Amino acid sequence: IQYAPDSTFRIFTWQLMVSPVDYRYFGVIQMNTKEVQLIPLADRSATVEHVQQAVLSPREWYGALYYNIKKIEQNGKPYYLLFGYDAYSNRNRRKILEVLHYEPDGSVVFGAPVIPTKEGQPLHRLLLEYYGDSSVRLNYDQALESIVYDHLIEIPGRGGQGPLMVPDGSYQALELKEDKLVFVDKLFNNQAVEE
Repeated sequence: IQYAPDSTFRIFTWQLMVSPVDYRYFGVIQMNTKEVQLIPLADRSATVEHVQQAVLSPREWYGALYYNIKKIEQNGKPYYLLFGYDAYSNRNRRKILEVLHYEPDGSVVFGAPVIPTKEGQPLHRLLLEYYGDSSVRLNYDQALESIVYDHLIEIPGRGGQGPLMVPDGSYQALELKEDKLVFVDKLFNNQAVEE
């Protein structure tokens, strides 16, 4: 259960292992209203095309277990950044930075072009797919006022596995500046100092 920082809603998510290679996600948003208002989430991650650019309704949700929420505002509009985990497959895992916001009619929408990239084309959600034996970070770091995540590189797989994505020990970030996210290609740029 994760609570929005402004107490406007809380979100419940859970995972069901159907088989060792198949996971299903379930969720519900509970709005903070006098009358109980629940918005069920239907996991349609298997059918979502162009995942990082898709705009989705609760009925087409990209399922994940959420472990953190951060609120930002851009142009006076609130956006909720949901940090999630997807066990995806027996070989690969996924970390997701989802964007939740409201339409003027109050309906919930997943995905908005607020995540900057190195290429300049903003994403509606960030998806990091990586080899399951790796440990990948994607979370808000309060001390750095940034969303910090592992930089992934491709390595050859073994035994015909095909290429694998693994962290290379460096970090990228989305720095929060005046409630706007700014892409940082290399978070810690340590250089030797000559004497």
